[in-house]
Amino acid sequence: MKPYAYKKNIRLRLFFPIHILKFPCVMPKTDSTGIPVKIMESLGIPELVKINLLIIYKGSPLPKDKKSVSYKIYLRNPMGTLSGERLAEIMAFVIEELNQKGYSLR
Repeated sequence: MKPYAYKKNIRLRLFFPIHILKFPCVMPKTDSTGIPVKIMESLGIPELVKINLLIIYKGSPLPKDKKSVSYKIYLRNPMGTLSGERLAEIMAFVIEELNQKGYSLR
């Protein structure tokens, strides 16, 4: 018996780094915080892993009918590290789509 035998057919799982983007947006107080999440999920970004709600803020200096909601977006490319160019492209795409739906960045 070999002292350091290894098994064949071991599958190595490679995990490339997760990149995190934070998006604070202003929205009507009456809107669900799930609406921007659904918008971001519907964009078909293949690198999107998950979206977390961070903070809901109501108060000064926001108008009384508005709230600020911050999200943390986790991105990972299963084939390698995401480039800065791709991250900027994703960020611009998400910002543009949220703005078109009436959710401006704070």
